[in-house]
Amino acid sequence: MKRIFKLALTPREKYKQRLQELQASPKRSLGQNFLIEMVVIERIIEAAGQFSVNNLIEIGPGLGALTESLDEMADDLTLIELDKEFSEMWRQQGMNLIEKDALRLDWEELVGGKETLLVSNLPYQISSSIVMDRSVGPDSILGCVFMFQKEVAERIMAPQGSKQYGLLSVMAQSFWDIHKVVDAGPGCFYPAPKVSSRVLSFRRKKPEAYLETQSQRKSFLKYLKAGFAQRRKFLIKNLLALGIDRPTLEKEFKVLDIDVKARAEELSVSQWQQLFYQLLGS
Repeated sequence: MKRIFKLALTPREKYKQRLQELQASPKRSLGQNFLIEMVVIERIIEAAGQFSVNNLIEIGPGLGALTESLDEMADDLTLIELDKEFSEMWRQQGMNLIEKDALRLDWEELVGGKETLLVSNLPYQISSSIVMDRSVGPDSILGCVFMFQKEVAERIMAPQGSKQYGLLSVMAQSFWDIHKVVDAGPGCFYPAPKVSSRVLSFRRKKPEAYLETQSQRKSFLKYLKAGFAQRRKFLIKNLLALGIDRPTLEKEFKVLDIDVKARAEELSVSQWQQLFYQLLGS
């Protein structure tokens, strides 16, 4: 008598089946591209495991490629899901769920001072905002493991002077030690996006004394936005928008040995911080 072996479903088949059960389909409006490549999934879980925290938040769990493994490693896992159909699915499974937009949450209240790790296969349209918002705080978020469009990941880690170096680079590198985890091609997702992706790991740095509070960091972000507002202009002209007179700017540029004709991308992260302190941080 022949034995009939039932083959295990591939991640792609499993998630298609789950979508059918929910009578749902991936929503472009929410940037839903579900991770289906086990090698990438394993690398994300491995990177998350490098952080010694028991409070874990997953943004946009979707169909749950990461969720089961994250639940096993954390004492407390919270899911943030905007999609109503997926939210209902996680509720039925008894998960701790917040059905809201991650950009509109009170993160201080959510984290409650607990040392926390964030993990997400981020929707591309919110990835930059999440990084900048969480750079401001809360400080008890000790790390993040995030999937980005590869171009955005390159901007985050871009070196001084490169075309990709900008506001996002300086803000991220000021508050996090950042490392590449793994790349993911379009075929690693269902449906396949038109771009490649990259996973980065962020570990919070101890900030400079003049960047310790959220108020100071918000001022720093406002200053960076002014500085990078018009990249073709000299930086000193952009900074006039902060209400600082030109003689004061020229004086502080000279103190820090910064050329008055320097453009925004020519300053290192350290120079951006030092100039902020001289102008606005005291």
